[in-house]
Amino acid sequence: MKFVPSSWTDYGEEHERGFREWILQNVPRGGVFIDVGAMIGHWAVALSTHFDKVYAIEASPQSTEVLRKNIAENKVANVEIIQKAASSSFDSIFLTGSTLDDPSRPGSIPNWGPSLTPKHPTNNTNKYEVVECITIDSLELSPRLVKIDTEGWGGHILRGAMKTISRTEFFMVEIHNIDEGRTCDELLKDFELVPVRGTYYDDGGYQPSSGNRFYRRKK
Repeated sequence: MKFVPSSWTDYGEEHERGFREWILQNVPRGGVFIDVGAMIGHWAVALSTHFDKVYAIEASPQSTEVLRKNIAENKVANVEIIQKAASSSFDSIFLTGSTLDDPSRPGSIPNWGPSLTPKHPTNNTNKYEVVECITIDSLELSPRLVKIDTEGWGGHILRGAMKTISRTEFFMVEIHNIDEGRTCDELLKDFELVPVRGTYYDDGGYQPSSGNRFYRRKK
């Protein structure tokens, strides 16, 4: 896959490469992949040949613009972009962060993605935009894989995705802070999901503060 030059291109190609390779080797081909926090497409575009259909959900208009270019560059026909913020029940939400600057401009790599907040940003040095929201359950899909990477917003997304997660075969979430980790743990505890890859404590439990967690449904 080729990606158009952007401030995220090189970083994204290397970041979580091991997880994407694991998916190609262990997740059966076909079915639906829901990529929540798709950014410029390092998951949605790179894995498009592995799945029948990919839904790329991305809140940032700037990142979505680069995502569209990467889809066109690779002549991908099965990726559908949903330019909204995945959440629980908010009609609209504030988007702040480094990718509100132009991510299509090559240069220094930002060390964080856009952040979502229901509160009006009070830091005048931060750029922000108001974006519409969508719940994952409103898509009414039975996906093979769901991936959530939204810079700390995962708990809010899960609250609007419980029916979908109950039907998915594989599930991945990137944890960015302790609150997000604990919320995800609480929401996922009653699902028949077993960890297959991630960041662990010595006793086998996941670290609550950060890292990727990858689950599969019990057979």
